[in-house]
Amino acid sequence: LRDVDLLRRSEQSLVTVSMMSLDDVINHQFEPLVPSAIDRLQILKQLVDVGVTAGVAIFPILPYLVEEGLSELVHKVKMFHGRYVVYKHLELKGALKDQYLQIIQQFYPELVGKYKKLYCEGYSPSDQYIRELALQMDTICRAEEIACTIPL
Repeated sequence: LRDVDLLRRSEQSLVTVSMMSLDDVINHQFEPLVPSAIDRLQILKQLVDVGVTAGVAIFPILPYLVEEGLSELVHKVKMFHGRYVVYKHLELKGALKDQYLQIIQQFYPELVGKYKKLYCEGYSPSDQYIRELALQMDTICRAEEIACTIPL
């Protein structure tokens, strides 16, 4: 947080901390060099505590791996004083698709077929999955009374 003084002085500062999951095993399988989930939440709290508008981007949402933990994650964001949550489903564009499927094959081989089916029409999951995810996130954000968009 070396720039916190600069952020605090600006009336329009907004910081979004990215997270995939509260599960650090999953986080490090896909992003080995990232800080732990608790470290990211503490950064969020430190920013808010000094007056910076801050929230979390749950990105990407990893199908079949993190959906069950989304409610707890949003709850933690609220507990750590986050002002908002935004999210995005996983997109598998170009070489990323092969890289991602290699990680799935290595750690979750039982999910490879499900991913191929979910992404059979292109780099985005099925429209039904996207709709169901939006409904799930809207329900969670309303229950936690936290914005599901970045405040303007």
